[in-house]
Amino acid sequence: MNFLFAQQQVEGGSSIAMFLPMILIFAVFYFLIWRPQANERNKHAQMLKKINKGDRIITRGGIHGKIVDVQGKDKNQLIIEIANNTNIKVHRAFISGTQDSFKLPTDQN
Repeated sequence: MNFLFAQQQVEGGSSIAMFLPMILIFAVFYFLIWRPQANERNKHAQMLKKINKGDRIITRGGIHGKIVDVQGKDKNQLIIEIANNTNIKVHRAFISGTQDSFKLPTDQN
């Protein structure tokens, strides 16, 4: 009757087999989320470096305008004309993109 109370011996697997699912989840997370996001960040940073006076841009708030002046010691303050004789000052980091990058498809009727 003692065999009913005997505990089953569990064989220990290798430590790599224990961590393999966690390593696979991390790899999938890296390739599906971190890497594409880093690429987008780099493309946005390159776009911000290239914008100059005369470019038509869109801010993160959705304001469309044309850069009429670049100010500041780091050239990070942009004066944007959003209407005739209506200018606003925006920091370069708050530019979402150029209007060329947000072109909508036109109807082919």
